[in-house]
Formats: sequence, C-alpha cells, structure tokens
Amino acid sequence: MLVTNPWLQALEHLGHGVMLCQGPEQRMVWLSQGLHAVLETAKPPAAAPNALLGQPLATLEAYELPATPQLQQAVAACLATQQVQQLSLTLFPPEKPRAYFQVTLQHVALAEPLHLGPLPNVDTAAPLVLLVFEDQTKMILTEKMRRDFVANVSHELRTPLAVLKGYAETLLAGAIEEPAVARDFVQTMEQHANRLTRLVEELLDLSSFEAEHFALELEPMALAPALQQAVALCQPRATEKTMQLRLPSSASLEALPWVLAQRNTLEQVLVNLIDNAIKYSPDNTTVSVSVEALLQQANHPATHVRVVVADEGIGIEAKFIPRLFERFYRVDKSRSRHLGSTGLGLAIVKHLVQMHGGEVGVESTPGKGSRFFFTLKLAS
Repeated sequence: MLVTNPWLQALEHLGHGVMLCQGPEQRMVWLSQGLHAVLETAKPPAAAPNALLGQPLATLEAYELPATPQLQQAVAACLATQQVQQLSLTLFPPEKPRAYFQVTLQHVALAEPLHLGPLPNVDTAAPLVLLVFEDQTKMILTEKMRRDFVANVSHELRTPLAVLKGYAETLLAGAIEEPAVARDFVQTMEQHANRLTRLVEELLDLSSFEAEHFALELEPMALAPALQQAVALCQPRATEKTMQLRLPSSASLEALPWVLAQRNTLEQVLVNLIDNAIKYSPDNTTVSVSVEALLQQANHPATHVRVVVADEGIGIEAKFIPRLFERFYRVDKSRSRHLGSTGLGLAIVKHLVQMHGGEVGVESTPGKGSRFFFTLKLAS
C-alpha cells in the first residue's frame, strides 16, 4: 500500500502490525503491511487487501479471528476514556498455529486532516484509535519451552536420584551385611549413576551446541573412515544382541566422496543413530549404514550426500515423527528408560547436523523398521 503521510510511514517501519480505527463505528481507515501479513495467515476472503478499509472492525470476524469482540471492546473503552488500553490475545482459532499478541490502543487527536492514501482525508473531528499489534509468539513459545525443559530435567533427575537414595538407605539399614543382596543393590545403583552421568553429559553438550558463540570448524574430510569408526564403536553393543552392522562394500567405501564436516561431531551423530537403531531392534536383525548422492536439480552435479541408518526394528507411527527430534521426547517412555535412553540423543543429532549445514529426517513403518538420515555438503 502506498503511504504518503510521513507519520504513517514511520508507523509502517515499527516492525509491528498497526491499525487506525475511526469513530464510534470503529471503521478501519488504515492497516500497515505487517498487519495485512498477519491477517493473510488467517485465510481471508478472496478480496484485495484494501477491501478492509472503511469497513467496521467487526468485519474481522470473517477472517476467522475469534478475538474480534475483545478488540471492539478495547477500542470502545479507549474512545470513551481517551486512556491507553492494553490486552493480550490469541488472534487465531485453536486449530491454527498459535499467534500471541500484545495490543496497545492509544486515542489520537488530530490537529489537521490526515491523508491516508486510498481513502478520503480523515476529518479532525473524527476520533481515532491507534492499535499496535506486537507479536509475542516467539517469546511466549520460548518461555513455554524453557518451563517444559526445566520440568523434564527435574523429572529425569528425580527417578535415578530416588533409586540411589532408597538403595543407599536400605544398605545402611542392614542389607549391606548380606553380600548377595548388597551386590545386587550396588549394581543397580551403578546403572542409575551411569544414567545420571549420561544425562548430565548430554545436557552439557546440548547447552554448548545451542550457545550463540558455538560454531563448528568444518573442513574437507573423507566420509568412509568416519562411517567405519562409528560402526566399530557400536559393534560391541550389536554383538551382545547378535545383530549385524552392515556398511557398503569395500569398493563402495573407497569411492565415497569427501564432505565438509568436523570429524568428532560427525562420528557422534553416526554413533547416536546407530546406537538407537540397535536399542530399538530385536535380536538377530541387521542395521545398515549407506550413503546416497543428492542432486541439486536435473543434469547438475550433486551438492550433498545423504547418510542413511536403516534398521529392522519396531518402527514409529507417523503421528509421533514430527516431535521425534525434540528434547526429552520419547515414543515409548517406559521402554526408552529401560534401555537407558536419556531422550536427548536425537535432539543432539539434529543440532549437530544443522551446524554442518545439513538436514535430518526419518522414514518409518511400524513393525518394519526405520530409516534415519541426514545430509552433508560435498567438499568442493
């Protein structure tokens, strides 16, 4: 929208959605481009953006905005009292993505007629209300994630600590005098202490990866040795379950390209994915590690490779996949804890892959297995 008034040009650059309403009828006489973008998210009726101008505020109900009555009440209060009004609201209905806004309303008195462009000049006698929509969605969702993270960490720490405390008290109460019982108790305590250690180490890793100053120093490196080392590290666990870890043939390994990566973190990604595949697969099955080239577009050379870790395990239902890489998210919580999972491994994988400039994903069929994959840039 062409805005010729310098005052409105300044409002346009606020970075927030802005609206001007006129008179008791609450006619919308100006909307900023930022607010138009918000309304378009709500699937508006098929009409030009300027179609809203001159219409009463109640028209926004046609844009599926359930907060419209709250806005109308706030505008009426601002006109009646000429005092600043504020309200917090969720613009969109429950089935749409959350959008949280802080709306500030200010009565505006005009010293001279205001030229708004598409509409006739606004008369000085017409009372105006300026509405500023500050999008707080990111801040609110970030705070929610922080609260959830603290709650999850507390829960994850509470269980092993309770076991350690209970077993220690039992030993001190006399069980330590019974060697067979005491040995069993100490072994259990060691398992939970190891789980606590893994949890703290992974929390520290995740915290460092998410720090703003943290960056990986990527350099050209051969992909094959990283695959071989990761498989070698996971082999003892696979042997315990009589599972096979399968790599490409020797000739295929030798032909693998060089990629831009950081050796230790790349191996950490591979070990996490292979170890997960072993954990959630039955005995006497196979986990395969393979590499596929990705084409940027037809008839152009590959720019990335995709590394795939495939298993013959229990698989994952489609409804769980979108949250699979969230911190502490587990599909089967009791099974995951029994297997020693901290719920942070895949979150770490996601962060490390993104720091390599790649993407991570999963394809899975319940009862038939899963294919976890990530991409890496080819070294030029």
